[in-house]
Amino acid sequence: MILRYIEDAQARQAALLSGQVDVSTRVGPDEVAAVANDENINIVSNAGPPAQIVSIWQHDGPLGDVRVRQALAYAIDREAIASSIMRDQNAVGFNSLPTMIPGYEDASNKFAYDPDKARELLAEAGLADNLTLTMSTSSLVPKQLEIDQAIVSYLNDVGIEVDVTRLEVGAFRTTYGDYDVTLNTLASFNNDPSFLLGFYTGGIGDAVFKVSEPEYDPLFVAQRETVGAPRAAAINEASTWLWDNAITGFVSDENWVFLVNKRVENYVRAPLVGEPLLWKVTVQ
Repeated sequence: MILRYIEDAQARQAALLSGQVDVSTRVGPDEVAAVANDENINIVSNAGPPAQIVSIWQHDGPLGDVRVRQALAYAIDREAIASSIMRDQNAVGFNSLPTMIPGYEDASNKFAYDPDKARELLAEAGLADNLTLTMSTSSLVPKQLEIDQAIVSYLNDVGIEVDVTRLEVGAFRTTYGDYDVTLNTLASFNNDPSFLLGFYTGGIGDAVFKVSEPEYDPLFVAQRETVGAPRAAAINEASTWLWDNAITGFVSDENWVFLVNKRVENYVRAPLVGEPLLWKVTVQ
């Protein structure tokens, strides 16, 4: 097996169609649409773990104020981004976990697109027309540049200036903490919500988000210490706290779509940890 890293989406698609590569991973909606009627290509959807696209917000600056974070949540029209850029390839959820992961429930507050509410919160925080954020962008997430440009436009509309730096993927992935806002994907490779909820506490929370929230820590611990229905309730309580406090920007699920040349026969995704290895087993 030969693994090739091709950063440019168009070059990656050309390599697939010309037979230089047999499998193209984590492709965007343009690439999917281009092969929808191609008899030589299989489209493998949901080919990855439960994942979500998030806009990581650093908490060591103005985004340390919950009013500012909530203002961003109201300012960004996530459903419009999903329909116009992702073309509804990714589901939009209303909580801090991917919609397909065990324990997911919609939160009561949907943070529906409301630029007036965003301006009101910024004014309460003393930052009306007086906030500049830094953002890095790259090609890590499908359609990342377009998503980031949309986010910048929405933030500009409520009076927030955004200074954008475009980076090569390697530089992007090693400099999250240098920018106020960065787009990324968080995924649970063991199909357990605890993996995702753990990003916002302890050393990881400090290193990735520069966040330390004493109210959240016991909620995270509680969902790890129980099982069954009580755990589902504890998962929802922890994830809803993250959502309500807009700890980061929860953009959408990420549907990992792979394009596979049909000469690769019987292609299946390797199971995640925690998934049944045998689907048809009778237990006596």
